Amino acid sequence: MAEDTGRIPQEKQAEPSHNGPLMKAGIATIAAFCICSKCPTYPDQKDPKVYCARGASPLPIEIKGCLCPDCPVQKTLRLKRMNYCYYGSNRQLKKEES
Repeated sequence: MAEDTGRIPQEKQAEPSHNGPLMKAGIATIAAFCICSKCPTYPDQKDPKVYCARGASPLPIEIKGCLCPDCPVQKTLRLKRMNYCYYGSNRQLKKEES
């Protein structure tokens, strides 16, 4: 489990510029299977979910646990990371590793 730093990331990931109609349709499709709103770290009911595809939350995040490993979206997309609400989308994390 990730360490609870209690800090707010210095730079929040903006909504990706590649979020055209096709990407938004894909996110809408997988959102039905997303369990972010059940996570103890989920910041607010008004915050969009599907962080693994959409990106980090614009709200302050206090990491209290992570349900990402149990998420059907993560399993379907074969993702392996945690705390997307804090760190950003899988695409952004992969880009930073390169």
